[in-house]
Amino acid sequence: MSSETKATTPCGNGQRRRAGEEEEEEERERPPQKRLKVQDGGEADDRDADVDADADADAPAPAPAPAPAGAGPPSTALLNLSDDVLMLILRHLSSSYDLVHLSSCCRRLERVCRDKSLWVDVAAVFDPSSSSSFQSLREIRRLLAFLHNGTRSVRVGGNLNRPVAVAVARREVVSPSLLQECSRLCPQLAELALERCYLDAKKVSLDTMPTSIISLSLADSEVVNIKSEASYFHGIHEVSHCTTTKNIRFTKCSAFFMLCSRLCPTCTG
Repeated sequence: MSSETKATTPCGNGQRRRAGEEEEEEERERPPQKRLKVQDGGEADDRDADVDADADADAPAPAPAPAPAGAGPPSTALLNLSDDVLMLILRHLSSSYDLVHLSSCCRRLERVCRDKSLWVDVAAVFDPSSSSSFQSLREIRRLLAFLHNGTRSVRVGGNLNRPVAVAVARREVVSPSLLQECSRLCPQLAELALERCYLDAKKVSLDTMPTSIISLSLADSEVVNIKSEASYFHGIHEVSHCTTTKNIRFTKCSAFFMLCSRLCPTCTG
């Protein structure tokens, strides 16, 4: 019995070695991904997860979702701008009336339009070539609510030399009470321009002008009811506050033509 056992044992060992070698050869021939699955379950699952994560990292990023139908470019509405940008835009307006009209749109625009830096130089003017709007004393008074002690210049444009009716062109747009109010609200007012205005010398005289002005312009204006025995500027040296006035502009001003005609009767203009 023992001799038979010894004879068969080497043969069994040889078969097992050959079977093991065949399994190792098959293992080497398998692809790496399948080889992982043959090994321990937990470790194989972890390695598969790492392989999938690397594959996802190398994959291209997904394309952005298309914009919904009907969507336009980003909004550029006026109120979407910051206050600083609004201020830069408003500084380029040619007429202070535009600020007044804009301030009535909403509370935010009213706050921005009332900024004092926008009312240092005031221009109460309309387009001279336009016949759809005209100057009036009522319109000018609307600007008084925006003037302050830092206002340095005020320019008023009347209706003369504009495509409007004669009655409108000769409408008074400046009054003594208006000038007195400007003097009170703007103690540092240095420049006053009354251009293309129809002025009544009996109402608007040098005595009614703001006391702080250094420069006065009456360009293209017409002055009526001047005393026959004196010019509109008679006694200017006696007006105390006119001692600060250094520049007076008379370009195409009827009062200046009348003064010249009295000084030089032979002058034809």
